[in-house]
Amino acid sequence: MDKRILSFLTLILILASIIPAYADLEVSEAHLRFGTLIRPKKKTLSIDFTNKSSSPFLGAVSTDASWMSISKSEIALAPGSKGELEITVDSSSLAPDDYKGTIVFSAYLGGETKKVIASCTVMEGENEPYMKVSETSLDFGEMERGSNPLKNIEIENIGSGILEISLSYPSWIISEESIKVYPQQKIPLYFRIINKDLMPDTYTGEFSLKSNGGSASLPVRMKVIPRQDDPVLSASAKIIDIGRVKQGRRGRGKFKIKNSGKNPCDVSIVYPDYVIEPEDEIKDLTKERQILLIIDTKKLPIGVTKDTIRITSKFGILDIPFKIEVYR
Repeated sequence: MDKRILSFLTLILILASIIPAYADLEVSEAHLRFGTLIRPKKKTLSIDFTNKSSSPFLGAVSTDASWMSISKSEIALAPGSKGELEITVDSSSLAPDDYKGTIVFSAYLGGETKKVIASCTVMEGENEPYMKVSETSLDFGEMERGSNPLKNIEIENIGSGILEISLSYPSWIISEESIKVYPQQKIPLYFRIINKDLMPDTYTGEFSLKSNGGSASLPVRMKVIPRQDDPVLSASAKIIDIGRVKQGRRGRGKFKIKNSGKNPCDVSIVYPDYVIEPEDEIKDLTKERQILLIIDTKKLPIGVTKDTIRITSKFGILDIPFKIEVYR
């Protein structure tokens, strides 16, 4: 709030203590009609307002429509004076349709409120596609490992011109990399979930669609559960902390690989190349196996190094993070 508004507010507070009547605001329009807008055009109309009373008026102006903007957020009127506002509608983010919004004049003193309805009809321009997606998120719930279901969402071009879409998604989803949708066409977009190499866990990501007619980002979630007789692999710790080791010496740590499933399985272990004498295979893992991790710090820089040990089996992949701090 600038100094003039602040001074005016002070004046109003003084006057309010001695003048019992409140300001009476008169607005020139009850319904502001913007007519038809061809996307992505903007249109500006003005609206007049008058303080018809003998008391000053100070208040706020706001709207409930994100596609409408107002030239001022506050107005101050002396008794009997007039003012003007510019109202702008931006159709660039709107799908073809009819729209209504409300402009509200709210007095700071007396509680008086005036409302004006603003309306417009948005139509697509020539060669202007507009993407509409049937879903806002994708929650697949629980899925048995290896089920690999086929899913789909619907994509519609409600504009004109060809809609060209590029897609990205988590690594455990297989789908198209790009598609085209013609004007007024609705098509199913199919994708398959590949979870046979995933450990039982909850997985999240984003299914992203970017196009010349808008973008959409759909949060994705699924929970992979084991099959009835599947081995279920896990580690004894979320992260293996080797601690601080002087450069040139060997860092040592221990961790356990666990199988909480019914059947045994064979696993392979892949380490970074600075791990010494690694145990790289376990046959018929039933319950758990303790692994000794020995690190050659001569190959590491000073400071904290973070890396991953990967456990692989035909029942999935398990990554175990670890860290070590090397000092001189």
